[in-house]
Amino acid sequence: MTPFVLPHTLLGEGPHHVVAVHGWFADRDAYAAVRPDLDLSSFPYAFVDLRGYGEAMGAPGAYTTSEGAADVLALVGRLGWDRFSLIGHSMGGSVVQRVAATAPHRVRRLVGVSPVPASGLPMPPDQWGLFADAADRPASRRAIIDITTGSVRPAAWLDRMVRRSLRRSDPKAFRAWLDSWAVEDFHADVEGSTVPALAVVGALDPALGAPLTRDTCWLRWYARGELTELPAAGHYAHGRDPAPAHPHRRGLPAGRRMTTAVPDVFDPRVYAAGLPHDAYRALRESRPVAWQDECEVLGWPAGPGFWAVTRHADVVRVLKDAECFSSWLGATQIRDPDPADLPFIRRMMLNQDPPHHGRLRRLVSRAFTPGRIERFTAAARDRARELLTAAREYGPVVDLVATVTDDYALLNLADLLGVPESDRGLLFGWTERVIAYQDPDEPPVLDADGKPVNPRSPAILREMFAYAQELAAYKRRRPADDLTTGPSRARTLRC
Repeated sequence: MTPFVLPHTLLGEGPHHVVAVHGWFADRDAYAAVRPDLDLSSFPYAFVDLRGYGEAMGAPGAYTTSEGAADVLALVGRLGWDRFSLIGHSMGGSVVQRVAATAPHRVRRLVGVSPVPASGLPMPPDQWGLFADAADRPASRRAIIDITTGSVRPAAWLDRMVRRSLRRSDPKAFRAWLDSWAVEDFHADVEGSTVPALAVVGALDPALGAPLTRDTCWLRWYARGELTELPAAGHYAHGRDPAPAHPHRRGLPAGRRMTTAVPDVFDPRVYAAGLPHDAYRALRESRPVAWQDECEVLGWPAGPGFWAVTRHADVVRVLKDAECFSSWLGATQIRDPDPADLPFIRRMMLNQDPPHHGRLRRLVSRAFTPGRIERFTAAARDRARELLTAAREYGPVVDLVATVTDDYALLNLADLLGVPESDRGLLFGWTERVIAYQDPDEPPVLDADGKPVNPRSPAILREMFAYAQELAAYKRRRPADDLTTGPSRARTLRC
């Protein structure tokens, strides 16, 4: 039977051999970011894939740190390396400590990057559940990565890390490795070791940061142990995790207890890959009222943040209690409007509290009579058929948004409001201004100083409000079967 050999990448040449072992979430490519800067003229490196990762996905095994250490020793024997140094990240830090405990006379130096202690990493039940679920739940992997990098990294980076982790790890092996590195305690085998041992940790890592490494394990167990803390790094210092997405946050207090991360449901970039159903489910289950940071988006500065309420019963309570949860006080858009703009913005129905909101809502609701709904439904069906038929003339491949859905929504809205056909292009332009400001493909409206203009400010909406006033006056003179006529004749539509 052919003995198992860890898949590996060899780089460099020289007398000082180095083996690099990855962590729980990735394969040997976790070190790809630092490879261009290595001294390959003095140090030959072997970057390995542990069983269950990368090219070793599907390899049978026990998936334990002791087995991983045996595999590393088998590899260096195959390579003819009598003495060598070791680098291990996170779980890999536990594996390389096992190697040092088994063959201390062969290990020249030991480097742990956010290393798991040789004593394992005990967790409270809720935290263990999060880690155990990570084998099959991408959202749990994302939450762990977010926590261990201080909850300040960009959403796109977090998503990329999760995708790579899913592609390069076997779920069964991933789960089995957890029972080894988190539970097994072999610190008695390394305590008093004289192997030179450097631990590199990130100040933003609340789980495996300086307090744990300094006070409870590394510096106590290794006689020649050293500790370096990187102030702007989290758990993935070797992967060069990017600058914080929220510059106003300056990291977490040292020694903060690890807690479940709050999913980000504010950043529009989160929605680029689809609706974040898992994130909302996690909020409903564990954080039904959760604080959300407002990060910088497309030139818009970071905001003060807000509370996200996600359970239906709580949402209903909030909507019914205008005294405590006012729509009028600060308006309803997430981005806080300029205080000077509030009197203007409060004139919208959406930004009014009872009794004014209720009076307007009743007027509009009366317009939705069964007969009008039936006529509108028939017209909407006919319009859909016409647009789809016309789209077929463009050929076998068409831009559905440009040829059908943009016009369909606009024409239906214009028909419902009774906007003359000649004015319907105005609606499209105003819609683009108000809604598309978060679209990176659309140029923002800038003020005289080159700063983005709030799309719901008077500078953007005044023209639309003036048109609504003209349309209401027109409908009072010439009533029609539409939604504008009723409120305008009641003289309640005051813009």
